[in-house]
Amino acid sequence: MPEHRGRKHHEERVAETLRVEIGTMIEGELSDPRIGLCHVSEVALNPGGKSARVYVAADSASKNIAQTEADTVAGLEDCKTILAGLRS
Repeated sequence: MPEHRGRKHHEERVAETLRVEIGTMIEGELSDPRIGLCHVSEVALNPGGKSARVYVAADSASKNIAQTEADTVAGLEDCKTILAGLRS
């Protein structure tokens, strides 16, 4: 049983580190003008830790929140595609 608690703790630490690092990249390194003010709210690791699902929340202070969310998601998806191409 202690192995499971240790593994769970490790996964939580990895997910938190990814959340902070991805948030830092969104805030400072991505230059797509479609990406509005947003933050990473959660990172859910898949079993085995080989991939993760990243949840992003857009700033609700914008006038047209639906358009801001759509633009932000489109910009992040394009960045994901570009980064995946560089990795290959």
